[in-house]
Amino acid sequence: MTKDDEVRQFNEDRRGELERRAAVAAVVKRLKAHTPRVSPTWDMSSRAPDHNDVDENLLAHGLALYTAPLDDIWAGLYDPSVYEADTLWADIHDDNKIGGVILAWEQGRPLSPPMFVRYDHLPEAYVADGKHRLTVARYMEAQTVPFLVPATQKDMEWAGGVVRAGSPQWQSQAPAKSRSP
Repeated sequence: MTKDDEVRQFNEDRRGELERRAAVAAVVKRLKAHTPRVSPTWDMSSRAPDHNDVDENLLAHGLALYTAPLDDIWAGLYDPSVYEADTLWADIHDDNKIGGVILAWEQGRPLSPPMFVRYDHLPEAYVADGKHRLTVARYMEAQTVPFLVPATQKDMEWAGGVVRAGSPQWQSQAPAKSRSP
């Protein structure tokens, strides 16, 4: 490939990226003007965590999937006000991610459940992955939400005790996926 070809390819790639961003911005603008009511659709399969973006260390003991009433989850989260319905289009969230969640559910595409993790001595859990999915689910007034936790004693005790989610629907013993650096 010649230098001219490389420059042409770079310019084409850049133009394509700008067009993609403009299309996303147009969709987000439409959704912000009129946010449709959609039903959250969740991928409850054991492959769902493959799409989560979490630290490899959180996967070391496997994962467990639970489902619980959203109000019970709320009571067990550290600072849930960040994910309240009235924060949907607030600056604390990425509009493109919020829009992507709404679009996926508008099209009936299931998304992986959020992942919660307990840290240190705190009785509450943090949202390790799925902040935008959780916020949209809250906005859409979901009654129940599935969620993942590391299959450790403290996280599973939080899910079964604090959140009263009962037994997990499934539990993986090995890491959900291997990530390359």
